[in-house]
Amino acid sequence: MSVAGWDKAGGVYYGRPVFAQGAILLAVADPANPPSGGLLAIAWRFSNLVRRPLTLSVGWFGRNSRVYGMLFLSELTPLKSDQATGAKRIMGIYAMTGGATGIGAELKRQLVDRGHQVISVDIVEGDIIADLSTVEGRQAAIDGVRQRAPDGLDGFIPCAGLPPVAKPLSLIARVNYFGVVATVAGLRDLVAKKRGSILLVASNSAPMITTDDSFVQACLSGDEAAACADIEARDGHTAYAGSKRAITVWMRRNVVEYASAGVRLNAVAPGITMTPLAEQVLADEELGQAMKDFGEMTPWGGTAAPAQIANVMRFMLSEEADFVCGSVVFVDGGSDAMMRTDDF
Repeated sequence: MSVAGWDKAGGVYYGRPVFAQGAILLAVADPANPPSGGLLAIAWRFSNLVRRPLTLSVGWFGRNSRVYGMLFLSELTPLKSDQATGAKRIMGIYAMTGGATGIGAELKRQLVDRGHQVISVDIVEGDIIADLSTVEGRQAAIDGVRQRAPDGLDGFIPCAGLPPVAKPLSLIARVNYFGVVATVAGLRDLVAKKRGSILLVASNSAPMITTDDSFVQACLSGDEAAACADIEARDGHTAYAGSKRAITVWMRRNVVEYASAGVRLNAVAPGITMTPLAEQVLADEELGQAMKDFGEMTPWGGTAAPAQIANVMRFMLSEEADFVCGSVVFVDGGSDAMMRTDDF
């Protein structure tokens, strides 16, 4: 095991921290300064970096005319090399639903490529197979994530969703709203352990349905049976846009409570994005042409690729966005601004 420390003459840090048995070991040597002061300064810097409490234990020993101090920082995840700079950075642990295809798959790829661990929940392919339209499936997802990340999550992204062409329409309500709320509530404490982030997936279609709509109100009241009964008598657009409206309003209503518990709540609102779900809608006889026409009206032009949405989501989950809280970020090529010029 290598030892890192300070140069005795100049107080210059040399070496680098190493990872061993669940703790980061730093060794410092600076006889000119009180040992405890130097160690506390390093501990504070790491605590500030990871935004969570650290458990410390300290020991000192001498070797080759140097005095070394060992600082053990628990509650940290492993370090990974940055190939470009050779620097070390802390990896995060994320959980997500809907990571098998589309935006979710792209976000998962980006996070994994940057050294993060991602626990994926999906109905077809993932670390945890679960049907989020059912109470049992939601609990299975929660239990599976808790088993794999008992020490906490840096972030949770409930990305699973159904398009407006899904049948029966009640499935859209069950997955897009009730499945999201249940899994978020069930994993909130894990995210709080690491002062992390929960990022919901809304839609630029959400503003098309008002909050006082009966379906939206049934969702917000937590009455799943009433919401499902209401939407079965209506249409796919209302089911989809209404579910996204409801989850966005739910997010805004819960920001203060979640922030006080150490969790950032935000939502991303994509426009038309070329995913397998979007392809289903484009192929639909009833909704396909309307979706194509709307896409052609996008001010920036065209439709989004999954990477264009995932890029923004990855930023919103990162420490660089650690003061972003309660925001709905539209990633839609200007479509929302086109439709709601004076409303934001």
